[in-house]
Amino acid sequence: MMSRRSILLSLALLLIVVGGYSAYWWVAADQAGKAIDRWIADWRRAGFTVETGGRDLGGFPGVVAIDLDNPRVVDPEGLWHWQGTRLRFEVRPWAPTEYRVELFGTNRVTAPVGGQPVPFAVEAARAVGAAGITLDGALRRASLTFDDMSIESPALDLESAARRVVATLELPPTPPEDARTASAELILTGEGVRLPERHSGPLGPELDLLSTRLLLMGPMPKAGLRRALHDWRAAGGRLETPWLRVGWGPLGLDAEGALSLDSALRPVGEYRARISGFEGAIARFRDAGMIDPTAARLLAGGARLFANTGANGGRYIEMPLTAEAGGLFLGPIRIARLDPVLPPPAGQAASEPGQPVQPPGASAPDPGPVERQDLPSIAEPPTVGPNFPGGGGPDGGGE
Repeated sequence: MMSRRSILLSLALLLIVVGGYSAYWWVAADQAGKAIDRWIADWRRAGFTVETGGRDLGGFPGVVAIDLDNPRVVDPEGLWHWQGTRLRFEVRPWAPTEYRVELFGTNRVTAPVGGQPVPFAVEAARAVGAAGITLDGALRRASLTFDDMSIESPALDLESAARRVVATLELPPTPPEDARTASAELILTGEGVRLPERHSGPLGPELDLLSTRLLLMGPMPKAGLRRALHDWRAAGGRLETPWLRVGWGPLGLDAEGALSLDSALRPVGEYRARISGFEGAIARFRDAGMIDPTAARLLAGGARLFANTGANGGRYIEMPLTAEAGGLFLGPIRIARLDPVLPPPAGQAASEPGQPVQPPGASAPDPGPVERQDLPSIAEPPTVGPNFPGGGGPDGGGE
């Protein structure tokens, strides 16, 4: 049996531990709040508009949880806008450089599409992420996962959804000095992406997979977005895509290449694309009555004639995918118009929608500094995850 003295000592020790941890928790909460204030101040110094409503503190004893109501961010030129309902930061007191982030309610985003600002409403059953920072508060990596996500834009007559969307951002320890080094790596993966009804067609209403790895090569200048993009492209900056993969019904697309911008801020560059499952896709169009049966047989026969065999025995057609002079071309065939990534400055007219687009090889104004390299062969699908810097993704396997 414990003596009265032992019981009192145990209780005193317990009170000291609880009181000490409580004090430590409040110190951690104060530090987390100051870190958020520093991030907001840094964005404002860079010219962004950052606003929040009320701020709530909770989570004791396991975590420090800080809720920001109605957060709002607008870029310096007013081209991009995000308005949230509630944003939560969580950090464990014993791990002050690892944050958990969660978004609640509807997120309203305005982004330039086709040279014009377009509003979107984004919702998800669950939207959670993580962020790793340095001891001085600089961001090193971040990720965000949306489950059962939906996107609507009445302006575009757009209504789409995805079973899951995952975005992972990785930053280097030190900013790059030139365009030979990446300043950021971004991996995007969408699963079960439901297309707008008007775009579903014979291949089905859903993309089984949409995944890409992007490397932003070269430093992005600290300036307004338009000036930063012009300076970035002038210094040889480009967006490398080690892999882009799409699965749509029987059709598969694997591509790799690089993009930059021309003087009008239109995408310009070249990808090498492998298209598989073409026979199944042709059959779908035939069964839907969009291709005559005789034409379908001729198309399938011609495709087989030019197809290659991969390491796994699958058949694929290899074609160049080119962005040039305001158009996107699959081989010599124009498949889409490419507008500037930002709307024209105030007072400057946008290009006419009906303006003819020149095919690859035709003369065009200032195609921009894009290196067209011999690209390595496309490897097997990678395991998605942060691999910065430089390695870890496809390393150019082949047949």
